[in-house]
Amino acid sequence: MAECICKVVDAAISPLVSLVTEHLTYLLKVEDNLDELKNVAAELAARRKDVDERIRSGCRTTGGTATNEVSEWLQGADSIVARAEALHRRYAERTRCLGGCSVEFWSTYAAGKTAAKMIPDARREFDRGVLFQQVVNVSAGRHDKSEIDNPSAAGRENRYLDQALEFINDDAVKMVGIWGMGGVGKTHLLKSINNSFARQTSFDVVIFVTASRSCSVARIQSEIVNTLGLTAINNVQDQARIISDFLREKNFLLLLDDLWERLDLGAVGVPMPSAAGEQLKRKVVLTTRFLKVCGQMGVSRRNSIKVECLDRDDAWLLFRETVGEDTIGSSPAVEALARNLARKLGGLPLALITVGRAMYDKDDSREWGHAIDLLQDARHDEVDPDAKEESLFHTLKFSYDRLRSDALRDCLLCCSLWPEDFCIAKNDLILCLLGLGVIDGFDDMRSAYNIGYDLIASLRSACLLNDDLGFGVRVHDVIRDMALWIACDCGQRKKKWFVKAGLGLTEVPPQGTGIVWGETDRVSLMHNRIKAFHDSPGSSSPAALTTLILQGNLLSEISLAASPSLAALAYLDLSHNRLNGFPENICRLTALRYLNLSFNEIPELPAELKLLTSLEYLILRKSNVQIIPAGVIRELEALQMLDLHGCDLDLKCPPWLFEELEALNNLKALGFNVKDVNQLNRLDELQRTRIRSLYIFNLEQKTLPLLATPLGSSRIQNSLFDLEIVGSSTLEEIVFDDARSNRNPCFHNLEWLSFSGTPRLNIALDRLVARKVFPRLCALDFRFCDSLKDVSWIAHLPCLRILIMCACRRVTQLISSTQNDDGKGEVVAAPTFPSLKGIKLINLPALQCVCDPAYTFPCLEQFEVRMCRRLTKLPFRADTIPKNLKFIRGEKRWWEGIEWEDDVHRASLKFLRTPSLPFRFFHTYI
Repeated sequence: MAECICKVVDAAISPLVSLVTEHLTYLLKVEDNLDELKNVAAELAARRKDVDERIRSGCRTTGGTATNEVSEWLQGADSIVARAEALHRRYAERTRCLGGCSVEFWSTYAAGKTAAKMIPDARREFDRGVLFQQVVNVSAGRHDKSEIDNPSAAGRENRYLDQALEFINDDAVKMVGIWGMGGVGKTHLLKSINNSFARQTSFDVVIFVTASRSCSVARIQSEIVNTLGLTAINNVQDQARIISDFLREKNFLLLLDDLWERLDLGAVGVPMPSAAGEQLKRKVVLTTRFLKVCGQMGVSRRNSIKVECLDRDDAWLLFRETVGEDTIGSSPAVEALARNLARKLGGLPLALITVGRAMYDKDDSREWGHAIDLLQDARHDEVDPDAKEESLFHTLKFSYDRLRSDALRDCLLCCSLWPEDFCIAKNDLILCLLGLGVIDGFDDMRSAYNIGYDLIASLRSACLLNDDLGFGVRVHDVIRDMALWIACDCGQRKKKWFVKAGLGLTEVPPQGTGIVWGETDRVSLMHNRIKAFHDSPGSSSPAALTTLILQGNLLSEISLAASPSLAALAYLDLSHNRLNGFPENICRLTALRYLNLSFNEIPELPAELKLLTSLEYLILRKSNVQIIPAGVIRELEALQMLDLHGCDLDLKCPPWLFEELEALNNLKALGFNVKDVNQLNRLDELQRTRIRSLYIFNLEQKTLPLLATPLGSSRIQNSLFDLEIVGSSTLEEIVFDDARSNRNPCFHNLEWLSFSGTPRLNIALDRLVARKVFPRLCALDFRFCDSLKDVSWIAHLPCLRILIMCACRRVTQLISSTQNDDGKGEVVAAPTFPSLKGIKLINLPALQCVCDPAYTFPCLEQFEVRMCRRLTKLPFRADTIPKNLKFIRGEKRWWEGIEWEDDVHRASLKFLRTPSLPFRFFHTYI
């Protein structure tokens, strides 16, 4: 009973005790409550200031206003801070009046109670302030316009801008990639895209972010947060949630400039771009120097835009504007030199602007002449020495530095050995890389060339090389100059690489070339008009020279002294000259790894050639070699490639030659000649040697059954890259199948097929069979095939890029009809000629038509016609003109006789009158 009474009393008294304790606490802890309230109010005031600054920033960026929620919070925070300050002020004044002691019971109690009640309210508002993700209502489509310096030519800009806007407005396109070499105007284009949405309502938000080389998720987030006025948090995951929550229900356009590697948009907090059919419109447009980055970001190839350099007229306009009218117009001499200087910059906007600014105050023609000399020697950095690390070459070098391997960097440097704006055959370049040891450590020559093709493709993807019809590449003049600058230790050792290629030099006495033998590693004098080269460096010169290139000159004599300065020479190219004998002293250059004497007149190889025991590549293609002394080939134990393609060996391939070839353990590729099937059988008996190039000439038989000959063996088929059939006056038919075995041969790796001087040959090949026989054939060359009527079988070769027809007098129509092989007359579905990039038609007097109008040429870039007077119609209609067609070349009289559908058809095509630079097709070395 007593226990129950105690519980009842306790239950009645406990609340009373708690209430009394609470109110006593208000009185006794008034100072503590007021101090705590003061601190919390100060923190709330600071957070209020931060939010207010984000509001101001967001309003400036987007042109919007603060959200209703944030405005309400600001008013509440202001009220709490003001009340806390007033309470603290009143209490302080009361204690000051009473000498530092408050004895007024009720006032003290009231102050303590009010402070205690306000503390949790202040803390709640403080915590609420950090949760705000959106502080500004963004006005649709409103954002800062980007400042654009030195605008490029309006015509080119509008073309790219229209294409980009078309992609952005296409609901089926999620991402757009803009790529091109450094300094070509990608950022300029992206800023123009940004500005085009300044007053449009297509997007709720347009965000411009510069990624650059030091890109990171956190840095991209920071730029987005600053742009949108969102809360900044020092945590990538939390920041991503804030950005994602803000953008999730928005129509947005994200512009990413200067992207160097893949960026995980999800990690940044950017929702995935929308696809067709979705309600929200979310797009991403990026710029990069690397096509590969477009692929890594998920950009479709058809939605990527490659920004090219300016044409000559637009380049001059930009250069003139940058230099200034006062300087350009100072004298006719200055203007003429300025035009010359602008041409040397190859239409690259960055180069035009950089050099143009440097020439702003140069009104003396001698200053302009000096600038041209500097550019001629790849010394762009000296045009404006004050630029230093911001110079043209330093800016472009970032692309070089970001290449994934030394092999890629060396490949680009090797391209600078050729003349400016030269079309370098891919296989010539790969052969150079093999000879210089850039490509090494491969099992077979096919693998080596695949490595080379991969290197070239990677440089193209990085916009450091440009493709030319699929067989060649070109290096932009400024990129070439940058490569030479890098090769010379960024200008510190100017004579390290001595390159004077394609300059029309006629004499090269050592004392007049600028060559310093003790300082020069590589010398390239290719494609000049040099008739003689006599080297006599001093015996005291150190052995520095490793590479000497004299190809494409008029050399009839050359003398290389056996001196210490040439002791290290490992690469020697004397191809495409007029040498009528093997040059003296070459056999003393025992360090040689690569020797190229192709396209000369060298009837006999010396016995001393066996001294070159380090030789790995001996290229004698069409060099007229007739005699090889016995025992020479056997001694070249390091040989990996021997090319005798097109050489008329005198002794009709004596047995010991095949035995010596078979004795070479390292030989991976052979180019050889045969005159009959018996010699083919001898080649087929070689078990180690891989036949890469074959030259069949003067074949004295009517039929060549490919399957019944050794060419039908899988071993030769799989290794053969280049097949040339020449000068067979009796050959009438090539049989591509064998009725006994009911199968077709397949030349898996054959890329080049050439027929020349076969007047009775007529090839009639089933199209489907042709596709199986030549799955990788890239180039077809028919010359002086007078019985050839058409080449309809080529229409669907999947990889054919180049077609040459020359002096085939009975050809009236290249492709006879669009009928299927079953003869029912059904039209073949377009597109046809899926890979064809270049057509060259010369001296076809009977040619009246190329093909039926139903055919299309989706990849055609160049079309040349000469001496085809009956051809009056082009092979495409106004609505099927290939989008990549760069020009049509021919005689003016022929062009004027073309029959057109309408004026639009003619106006849309560019005509180049012949004669001009040769239309190059690349019948390459092995």
